[in-house]
Formats: sequence, C-alpha cells, structure tokens
Amino acid sequence: ENDVARKFVNRSLMERFCHTRPSAARLLDQQYRMPACLGNIVSELFYEGCLKTGEAKVERDSRSGLLPQQRIRWFSYTGREQHVGTSYCNVVEASLLCELLAEDPVLSDPSSEVMVITLYKYQAKLLERALDISRLRQAAI
Repeated sequence: ENDVARKFVNRSLMERFCHTRPSAARLLDQQYRMPACLGNIVSELFYEGCLKTGEAKVERDSRSGLLPQQRIRWFSYTGREQHVGTSYCNVVEASLLCELLAEDPVLSDPSSEVMVITLYKYQAKLLERALDISRLRQAAI
C-alpha cells in the first residue's frame, strides 16, 4: 500500500473526516438553497426522502406566483449515450427537448424562461444545434 493511499490524499476532506470519525458524521436534513421542487428530487434520488426544504425557502418560492411544476421540471427518457472524444451526447435527449419546446403549453410560451442542465460539453453543443436547426427559441444550456 503506497503512502498516498494510506493518507487518503485521493479522497475528499469529508470522506477522510467520516472515515476517521464516523460517529461525528451527521446527515443535515434541512436545505434552504434549492427550490423545494428540485430539493424533493435530490431528496428522493440521493437521501431516501430524508432531505426536507426549510419553511423559509418554501415561503420565498411561493411568492414567485408560479406553480412548483412550472418552476423546475424533471423529464425522464430512454436513449443511449454515445461516447464522443472525452465527452458524451444523447441524440434522444436533444430531440425530446425540441419536442417539449414546441408542444408543451408552459415551455412553448415565448415569455417563459427555459434553462437546461447537462453535464457534458458535447451534449450542450448538440442541444444548441438541435434548437438552432429546429428554429425554436433558444434555451440557456
């Protein structure tokens, strides 16, 4: 075992702390930064439903006048990612985005703001190209 691995240098500070003092680690079960509709998704996917949104954040979100499903929406689809150089892309996702922007009553409204989160640079380029080709309004990618 080499010296670097022994000292946990290849691990985050939090991982090292939890490894050396497991009894001191605690799950923080309240969050105040994300809108509740996004926090609920994160809670279900990563925290088995234990992460709750603080009341102050829920109250601030409700003042926007938008329904929760209009603020942040999560879409599931099936499609295989393709490896492109050091990145990935998914043609099905790009096609789905164009369909949603053309047909969804909320997303197709030109006055609504649309932002898309993707983790891959090539996917962002593919999404931008698909929107450009389809002549749909632009979304922030």
